[in-house]
Amino acid sequence: MAYNPNGWTTSLGCAVVDSPRLAMRCVLKRVTDVADQWHAGPGGPSWALEMDSFEYEQGLDQLAAGRAYVFEVSDGDGTQYVVSATPTPQAVTGRGG
Repeated sequence: MAYNPNGWTTSLGCAVVDSPRLAMRCVLKRVTDVADQWHAGPGGPSWALEMDSFEYEQGLDQLAAGRAYVFEVSDGDGTQYVVSATPTPQAVTGRGG
């Protein structure tokens, strides 16, 4: 989801996949798509790291353990982007995929 300080909210899309690894690939793709739309320079996003390998592995571990993973970042205009993945109980089978 994207939340704008002026009150609008928009969906960033969703996907249903069958493993924690595929879920993290979807999260990474969405995070990259959003980051690609930002312009660098003054007033741009406060995006220190798009998603490094440590963050990716941390999300993968959380999903494999049956916990939701949430990645948040804000741009220079105050819009907050929230990309998340939530496992279903039957999908928690390890890191596979």
